[in-house]
Amino acid sequence: MSYDMHGSWDAKGPTNHQDPLHDSPADPTTPITPGTRKYNVDTTLTAYTAGLPEYGIPGGFPANKIVLGIPFYWRGWTGVPAGSNYGLYQSATRPTAAKPLSQEAGLAAWKELNPTAAQTHWDPVTESSWVYDGTDFWTGDTPQAVQARGAYAKSKGLGGLFAFSLENDDASGTMLNSLDISLR
Repeated sequence: MSYDMHGSWDAKGPTNHQDPLHDSPADPTTPITPGTRKYNVDTTLTAYTAGLPEYGIPGGFPANKIVLGIPFYWRGWTGVPAGSNYGLYQSATRPTAAKPLSQEAGLAAWKELNPTAAQTHWDPVTESSWVYDGTDFWTGDTPQAVQARGAYAKSKGLGGLFAFSLENDDASGTMLNSLDISLR
C-alpha cells in the first residue's frame, strides 16, 4: 500500500503526509516496531523488493511487477496550529468536516479542495504536498507530487502508476494528465 499512511484516524494528529515518498527526520511519529522505520513509499518498496529483515520481510518481489498507487483524494484535520511549517506535524482537534463527494469526515476529492497557491506547500524531503488554510490541514497529491512519484517509479524500475479514484479528478483531468506526463 503506497498511500493512506497517515490520516484522520489519528484524530488529534500529528498531521502528516498521507503518502510520503521518503522518510523525514522531522516526522514526529513513532517508528514501526520492532524496527526503526516510519511509513513512507520508499520503505514499502524496499520491503517488497530487497526485504526488511528487522520486520521479517524477505523481499524478492520483482520491481517491474509493482505499480505505485496515487490517491486522487485528500485526508484532513481541523483545529491545526500553524507551527513553524504551515500546519505540518502539528496537533489537531479532530478530522475535517465531511465534504459532499466523500461524505466521510477527514476525506475530500482532489476536485473539492481548490486551494490557492499560497495555501499549497511542498516538502522537498518527502516529495509531498499539503494544503493549509490557517485551520484545516489537508494531505494529498498535487500535480507536482504526481510528477515526483512518476520519476520515482521510473528510477526504481516499477511497472507503472495507478490512481484511486478517477472520479475524484477535476473536469480537466488535471491529475490524470499529470500521471500520464510523469511516465513519459
